[in-house]
Amino acid sequence: MRTSRSFERAAGVAIDVLPWRDLLHEGPVPAGLGPAELARVRADHLGSLVGTDPDRVHAELTERDAALALAAAEPVEIALWFDHNLVNRLALLQVLDRLAELRGPRLPAVTLAEPRSFGGATADELRALDTARNAVTAEQLDYARAAWAAFRSPHPTALLPYTSDGPLAGLGPALARYLQQLPSEADGLAGTERRGLVAVAAGARDFADIYRAVTADDDPPWLGDTVLRSHLDRLRTGPRPLLQHDPAGGHRAFRRP
Repeated sequence: MRTSRSFERAAGVAIDVLPWRDLLHEGPVPAGLGPAELARVRADHLGSLVGTDPDRVHAELTERDAALALAAAEPVEIALWFDHNLVNRLALLQVLDRLAELRGPRLPAVTLAEPRSFGGATADELRALDTARNAVTAEQLDYARAAWAAFRSPHPTALLPYTSDGPLAGLGPALARYLQQLPSEADGLAGTERRGLVAVAAGARDFADIYRAVTADDDPPWLGDTVLRSHLDRLRTGPRPLLQHDPAGGHRAFRRP
């Protein structure tokens, strides 16, 4: 598993790159499961989310986990490049927790680069990350492992202590945004679903317009179109749907009932 060659050329990377592909903010990430069991749970959910074969997703996650374990067993530097958006902050927590188990609690030869965002980065900015990375500190590792355990806890309140500033840049705001995604006690809606309804009520019909309205305040951006579409589709189901397809606008258009 490697990144695109264009990214590697731009960043000046001449070694293996392992993309950590998952959408941990969507679906179950239960506590008490090892990597193999968790990969199966995640594959089943991701397969249904993106409309692909769960077994294919499971094979990719298993290959990814095996590649990380193989790298951790070798006396080489492992450089982690994760920016501040929600998807990558959660991925960083998982990777740091996994590496602590694979390579030891103080993570020898593991470095971290934390650009605010990869979006729109130039080739020079990507190359500069090579000199901007620092060794992962004991404080960062302990904080990451505690935050990861809190994220997998069945009680959302366990995450509250990690929504403020800490030793991992950008993690607090990202986790605060994640908590907004959980179903509200007031109406049962996730934050993205509520934003989608507000956008449609304000006149947005086409999916692209809804997407722009929903993500306008996300800085750095993190929400993919597949995830938003899954939320909008949920609003169209059930005995009293909150959205419906707008035939006048084509298959990508929505309206309030």
